[in-house]
Amino acid sequence: MNEKIEHLHEETNPWMKALYLKEKKIKEILDSTGKDIFLIPGNHDQTEWKDYKRIRNLHNRRIELNNYNSVGYKWTKLHRNEEDHHKDIEELMNLVDKKKRY
Repeated sequence: MNEKIEHLHEETNPWMKALYLKEKKIKEILDSTGKDIFLIPGNHDQTEWKDYKRIRNLHNRRIELNNYNSVGYKWTKLHRNEEDHHKDIEELMNLVDKKKRY
């Protein structure tokens, strides 16, 4: 990866610091609802969106709600090379069950 691009994503970069502050503020607002919040970051999210109090990042995780199971994955083929995408999907398949509960 280009050195200039790598530097953009370092936590010491002022731009990334601003994004982490914005993420923290959003988390505080969401947490103030007193509800469990489940999120899957999008392709353009630059921060990690780590778990925070009642907020859970579902990327590469499975959650069961009532009769439904969901597995989070934040990437699309446009943002990963084909080999990495297939490897990710193979790993995620371990989280998916074959039961239908509709």
